[in-house]
Amino acid sequence: TAFSSAPLRIVSVLGALGLLLGGVLAVSGIFQLAQSLRTGDWTGSPLAFLWHTLLGVLATVGGILIYLNPFAGVFALTVLIAIVFAVQGVGQVAFSLRIRDRAGWQWFAVSGAIALGTAALLLLKLPYSRSFTPATVAGVSLVFAGGAYIAMALAARRAISRP
Repeated sequence: TAFSSAPLRIVSVLGALGLLLGGVLAVSGIFQLAQSLRTGDWTGSPLAFLWHTLLGVLATVGGILIYLNPFAGVFALTVLIAIVFAVQGVGQVAFSLRIRDRAGWQWFAVSGAIALGTAALLLLKLPYSRSFTPATVAGVSLVFAGGAYIAMALAARRAISRP
């Protein structure tokens, strides 16, 4: 019967989504680590380097843990993801304050505030961590973070192309 296989399909889909989320988070953490190597040179701040490095390590480790076992420790994984977003949010707000004199710095402030809100929402939704809401909230935050990087790159390109 079609209904008897429905729970198996749901478990399979959730497992695949866990693998996908873990892979994306690990890859984004690796890119964040690579970015941290350049951040110290760009801002001249060891604190910015440490924040970006810490965020990259947390995202990479969290992504690997989710990828290796997406079903175990849903509570712990949700808390870890909330910590990643909180660190990212604090890092982006601090970074935006550090580069206030550059065009597009506001995008990092907004992205950081959204990441902090995401961390809070993930922690508030802990009893419902099996729902799709945490993934949606995390996805929105990641989209805004990516948009901030794109906006900053475009602002830098415009600043360089001006005579």
